[in-house]
Amino acid sequence: MKKIFPYSALMLVLIMTSCTNGNSQDQTASLPATSQDQINAYNNLKAENEQLKKENTALQSDLRETLNLSLKIFSAMSTKNYKYLETAASGNVTIDRANDSIVFQYGGKETTTHFIDDINLENLEYRAMILTGENTLEIAFAQIASESSSEIYMLFIKDEVWKFNGFVTN
Repeated sequence: MKKIFPYSALMLVLIMTSCTNGNSQDQTASLPATSQDQINAYNNLKAENEQLKKENTALQSDLRETLNLSLKIFSAMSTKNYKYLETAASGNVTIDRANDSIVFQYGGKETTTHFIDDINLENLEYRAMILTGENTLEIAFAQIASESSSEIYMLFIKDEVWKFNGFVTN
């Protein structure tokens, strides 16, 4: 019995090895050949993916820049920092120092809005970035109060850098 065990173990190893060696051929031979159309489609998708990554990075940068600019404008309105507001404003915006208001074009007509001077960052929520054109966007905020809330849309236009183009509220 002791002599049979080594021989049977050797036979088992030989059988297993021969089965494995017979199947170890290049397994890609069993896969269908990739057509040129599939290769082109893959390359197109890869190029499109790279383009979308670049666009996403640009949008993230635009959001960061306009969000920071919005917060600085809120601060400038509450402290009546006219100089900063004039620097941050586009050519379409006039800062009316006498009335603490901003005059700008909105919806095809001249609009005047008074400074928002009661912004409390603890009650301010970012809601959305809305692309309104190739070089224009809005940053939407909500100012939450105990019994109500109001929305604030900060308008921006890009001319080399993002500039404040006015704001509207509900």
